[in-house]
Amino acid sequence: MPERVLLVDDEPRVLDGYRRALRRRYELSFAEGADEALGILESEGPFAVVVSDYQMPGTDGITFLAEIARRTPDTVRMMLTGQADLDVATAAVNDGKVFRFLTKPCPATDLAMALDAGIEHHRLVRAERELLEGTLRGTVRLMTELMGLLDPDAYDHTARIRRIVSQMLDEFPAETRWQLELAAELSQLGTLTLPLALRRKLRGGADLTPREEKAVTEHPHTAHDLLCGIPRLELVARMIATQREPAMNRPRDMSLSDPDDLVSAGAHALHIATELDRLTRTMSIDEALRTLDRDTGSHFRSRLLSRLAVAPPEQSYARATVRVAELTVGMVVDENVESETGMLLLGEGREVTDPILVHLRRFQETVGVVEPIRVLVPTADHSSPSV
Repeated sequence: MPERVLLVDDEPRVLDGYRRALRRRYELSFAEGADEALGILESEGPFAVVVSDYQMPGTDGITFLAEIARRTPDTVRMMLTGQADLDVATAAVNDGKVFRFLTKPCPATDLAMALDAGIEHHRLVRAERELLEGTLRGTVRLMTELMGLLDPDAYDHTARIRRIVSQMLDEFPAETRWQLELAAELSQLGTLTLPLALRRKLRGGADLTPREEKAVTEHPHTAHDLLCGIPRLELVARMIATQREPAMNRPRDMSLSDPDDLVSAGAHALHIATELDRLTRTMSIDEALRTLDRDTGSHFRSRLLSRLAVAPPEQSYARATVRVAELTVGMVVDENVESETGMLLLGEGREVTDPILVHLRRFQETVGVVEPIRVLVPTADHSSPSV
């Protein structure tokens, strides 16, 4: 699939020239000015490369490209202008963060060479980002697995939040979903700083004292402080920090290409997931959704709730009883798993992963694990649950 290029110029004849010279080589979109280009970016973006004229009515090319850099940092930006002076070139590089500065008239062969270089640079940036995001995902998964070994209840709570959030992902641009997924994985990280007794009261829905309520209110900010120094987790940390108090007064229609709006939207999703998990302990899913929808004045929040009203396809399972040595990754324990000394090792409903297998087998070799264990074994048929 060819990389997509957006060409911006307020002169239609210039765009027509681009179209004739480059249409066979690239997948092109055109905009007559910055405002139209931002609209195209919102509805059709992101693009691998954006080429902008310098002199345009309303917004000059430098300001426009700086906005592109803010909205879609991976997009390669180029300036094409007749204003061939050093000051414009310097501003284009420093403020617009342009990859190439080209002067008019620019031969089609020169523009094509610049576009080829820009597309290759975009591919390298994207490959690096995907590698980094994959590394982050693996690191976060390890952190949550370790959290589960230290506090099985915390892991189970996080797993429920993660499943709820996964149903809302389609409301987010594809390139941003990884951030919301990581935010869901790490949303309860700060609770590990709370005393165990308080964590149990919080998850059980018990009334809290004013001092306890203050400590609970602060746990998202604790998680934020732990995460904000990790590269590329800045927005994730901000989503988590505001999850208990999402920005309810945001505009009805948020622009999720805007980082602040993306943070607000992510905080809404985390807030909904946490509240839904709490409410469904005492009421049906339909009642819980009506309760959450009652107080919302946000169109976007209502769209998130509507995603939860449609039940996702369920994995089907077969019941079995196994010993620790027979456990495999993907099974779900159908009862609490305890050591022979009475310690809770794994909560009911927990999916077996590689770290859990190692954990249980080591306990079996040293302290001992109560056997046999009731489990749910995934079957190939996903059409309907068999339990």
